[in-house]
Formats: sequence, C-alpha cells, structure tokens
Amino acid sequence: CLRRSPNPLILYNVCTRLRVRLLKTAITILLCAISAFAAGCSGPEDSEAAIAAAIDSHLGLRTDLGVGRMRVEVAQVKFQGDEATAAVTITARDDPNASMQMMYRLTRTADGWEVQDPRSKAGSAAGDDLPPGHPPSENKPGTAAELPAGHPPLNESRTEPSLPPGHPR
Repeated sequence: CLRRSPNPLILYNVCTRLRVRLLKTAITILLCAISAFAAGCSGPEDSEAAIAAAIDSHLGLRTDLGVGRMRVEVAQVKFQGDEATAAVTITARDDPNASMQMMYRLTRTADGWEVQDPRSKAGSAAGDDLPPGHPPSENKPGTAAELPAGHPPLNESRTEPSLPPGHPR
C-alpha cells in the first residue's frame, strides 16, 4: 500500500480491501476469545436456574407438600466452590400473604446440584439448627421427649373427645 502507483484509485481500493479484511479477522478473533473466556468462567451449573431446578426437584419429591399450590422463588444464591446456599421464598398461589422463607444448602454432584438434608450436618450437636435465641433442647436424638405434667399419653387413642357437662352433642 505504500508503493506509489500510477493510478491512485487502484492503490486506494487495494489498501481499503486489505484494511477491511484485517479488521474482520481481528473482530472474529476477538469474539472467539470473548466467547471462550465466558464459557470457561462459569459453566451452566453455576446459575440460579440450576439451583432453582434442584430445589424444585427436591420439593417435588415431598409427598406431604402441595407443590402445585406454591410459588417457589429463589431470592439469592451464594456459590462457594462445590457448595451453594440459596435463600428461597415460598408463597401460596391462592394467598400471597401466606409465605415463608427457607435457606437451602446444596452440593454439586456429577448430575448437577443436590439439596442437602439440614439434619445431615457433619459434627452437629443436638439443637444446632435451632433459631437464634431459642432455648437449648434437652432432648437427645432418638429419645422420647418428656411431656408436661397432666398431658395425656400420645399413643392413647380416644374415640370421642370429652365435652364439658351440659355441652350439646
């Protein structure tokens, strides 16, 4: 492009085409590098969607819950290597005022993320999962709890509750 040509228009066209080709090549290389970097930074496993899917799957296994009547929303996720903590808000579909917040611990497995049982903390003592300010539990795991004085036994089956005298049946 630096050589002088008798026809400056030809020289201009050749230099312009060369510059455009170099610019396209540079942009292609830059885009490839950016996409490779983005793919390497966080895999599909490190996403709120993967955590939400694991929590939905965990709740779906619970037969005592009406999962279809709940709205489950992952509010916040913190990743720490192969472990994650998720703050989840569960709201009743028919009553938006009926809601609760749960914290879930998850670990990465070969198949994705798995919700950990809160009772499976290694080395946890009885009462470790109690909320702050809760009095310590004196019951040891696996033993029956003491009932208050005058409380009927739990295994006693009553056919009819006792009503006060004069109460209509």
